[in-house]
Amino acid sequence: MTGNTNHASFAGKVSADVSGTKAILEQDVRVALTYDETNYVVVDVLWQYHGYKNDRQLGLYGWMNTRYESAVQTASREFRVINQEYSVTIRY
Repeated sequence: MTGNTNHASFAGKVSADVSGTKAILEQDVRVALTYDETNYVVVDVLWQYHGYKNDRQLGLYGWMNTRYESAVQTASREFRVINQEYSVTIRY
């Protein structure tokens, strides 16, 4: 984590479901969170740095925004970003 309260970066355990199918299960992937001061958070999952050069072909996106996707806490150190096409679970 960084000392900046508007930004955090960490190695997370990431799982992703696309159209009801597991695309990624419990992989170590770098994640960055940025609070944009409008009550929304940008979630960057850095797939490309962890061997996922085809994240778009998998139906995933590295940039998610809670303005457009839902985010829910699913455990004490875990949250899920959800839209109509996919859900990404991040454990930190």
